[in-house]
Amino acid sequence: ALPFQCGEISLSITASIGISLYPTDGADFQALMQAADIAMYHSKRERNRFWFYGHWMETENSAAKPSPSDGL
Repeated sequence: ALPFQCGEISLSITASIGISLYPTDGADFQALMQAADIAMYHSKRERNRFWFYGHWMETENSAAKPSPSDGL
């Protein structure tokens, strides 16, 4: 996105999105929100990305970490 000039300050807006799917990632609203929140924090690490929730995200040391471009 192009930056927006506000006086002498240049502002940019980006989005980091976490996505969870029913019923795979949770059976109720609370579980889906928690899964989406975990996915969002993974997307924030790389900035301006989206991530679908994966159970591997709940472990700190995941050797099988896919990338967002893997078509998740």
